[in-house]
Amino acid sequence: MKVYKYRSVATNILDRDIKTFSANQFFAPKFETLNDPFEATFNELLSNTLAQWKNLTLASYDLEQRLQDVFKYKDKVGIFSLSKTYDSTQMWAYYASDHEGYCIEYDLQKLKDLTKNKDFSKELDVQYSDHIPTLEYKDLKDGAIYQKMFGMKTLLWKHEQEIRLIFDHSSLKNHHPSAITAVYFGTKANNELIKLFQDHFANRDICFYKMILNKSKRQMERVLHRELKRKASYDLSKTNFSVIKHQDNAVVENYYIHMKDDLSQNELLNFAKAFKGKYCYKPSNLNFFNTSEIADLIGRYPLNEEDYIKYAEAYTAAVDFSSDEFISEFPYKDFRYKELKNHS
Repeated sequence: MKVYKYRSVATNILDRDIKTFSANQFFAPKFETLNDPFEATFNELLSNTLAQWKNLTLASYDLEQRLQDVFKYKDKVGIFSLSKTYDSTQMWAYYASDHEGYCIEYDLQKLKDLTKNKDFSKELDVQYSDHIPTLEYKDLKDGAIYQKMFGMKTLLWKHEQEIRLIFDHSSLKNHHPSAITAVYFGTKANNELIKLFQDHFANRDICFYKMILNKSKRQMERVLHRELKRKASYDLSKTNFSVIKHQDNAVVENYYIHMKDDLSQNELLNFAKAFKGKYCYKPSNLNFFNTSEIADLIGRYPLNEEDYIKYAEAYTAAVDFSSDEFISEFPYKDFRYKELKNHS
């Protein structure tokens, strides 16, 4: 999913932001800096329902303590606010220097990468209502308290279509270089601003768009201005390969790749570096096969004797996440494989 951050071109803000983007970072500010003055306004029924707490599994003291922990968390939490849309006229006017500014497009999944920010807590889809949210004791048990505290705004802000990323601490956060996928420039943005971004993003896969006004439809539209490509030492398009399977968990990715061309060890290492640079944003293991016919065996355990031999002979090489300089050749041609072959 793509999400968007509108930014001003005020000199002090722009200079700071360019440095942050170049360092592959973003800033998650404190809760108190958010723009809706009515946020975190509650009818706190907790203090009036102590009698009810005595009937709960947790003692009233435990619930009170949990509530205090939540409010302490509120004081240190970092919140990165984003939008689901890049074509909001109001947001271009309000956040992007009256259409003279720009808007950054992010890959949402890559902003939530725990390998870059271990304090990422949750993603909230902001809800809009003019009714003051009521904080009740049950909210402490089912987690709804976080939505009510950090994910509620008045209807006045509904046009923002906001998504919030919640971090345990307010600070600069890191992301993979590929997390920024495009930059949109406002209808009044000047050429100097566009050139500034093109210079700083010269070696990335990124698109630059210019916003225009479609007067007949009375809406804003994007027009591709320029597309840049990262300079890679190895051209992946010259190699015939396909991804058989991709596994992704919180800390590592596993790719299972059918190599249809015969590559030398050095060529395979260069391929692995280029592949990781283009497709991987977490530590990644690359597993190479000479056929895709073993797809149904990937992840299966245990393998019977026939399948073990089949898998071992197809599994030609591996490059793990810890090093791009070492290849393990035929990892499954181990003692068991040799024993099975001798008896087959």
